[in-house]
Formats: sequence, C-alpha cells, structure tokens
Amino acid sequence: MDHILLNNKLFNIYLKNKVFYFLTLFIKNTNLHSFISK
Repeated sequence: MDHILLNNKLFNIYLKNKVFYFLTLFIKNTNLHSFISK
C-alpha cells in the first residue's frame, strides 16, 4: 500500500512538472511571436 502511494505521489509530481514545463514553453513561444510581430 505504501509503495503504491509513493508511486502515486511521484507520478503526480511528474505530471505537474510536465504541465509546468509545457506552460512555460507555450508562454515563451507566445512572447516570441508577439515580440516578432511588433
């Protein structure tokens, strides 16, 4: 049971990091586009 809980926590952290990573990528890309279009 503890093992499954630990895996769940790690997986949640992994998912959050992935979402955060894609968000920052997206923001960087949109900033780049708005900078170019100026």
